[in-house]
Amino acid sequence: MKTVGDERVLADLGVRFGRLSLGSPRRWGKMNVQQMLAHLAVGMEKVLADEPFGPPPQRPRTFLKLFFIKLPLPWPRGVRGSRDPAGMDIPESDFEGLRQRAVDALAAMAVWSTGPGTPQHPAFGELTTREWQRWAYRHADHHLKQFSA
Repeated sequence: MKTVGDERVLADLGVRFGRLSLGSPRRWGKMNVQQMLAHLAVGMEKVLADEPFGPPPQRPRTFLKLFFIKLPLPWPRGVRGSRDPAGMDIPESDFEGLRQRAVDALAAMAVWSTGPGTPQHPAFGELTTREWQRWAYRHADHHLKQFSA
């Protein structure tokens, strides 16, 4: 099971981020490439800073957690969360900085571990360190595929 905790997986993600450009074609969705980079960076930075994403789920979401975290099935396209990244106005000049933020956040997730203040994921609930690292990989992989990387 791939996670950002595996050095080879993390290195591969770094190479894929390096393939992105402002002209990377979007295969689905509404986000442009800099919105996608901001979306990834902000999500991981919230976890790393023990900031809540939103309200935790009202009941356990065992099936969602199994599907999105554990199984190696592709994530569905076009699913929108509580915050729509396509609504952010991000200048093209921010591209390089956002790409570095996303790569840095992945590297930080690779050595990070859960603690007493770790937030719950709004869809999956409480996650272990390995599950958060798997989520970081799956989320980045999904959006890199969105932009053909």
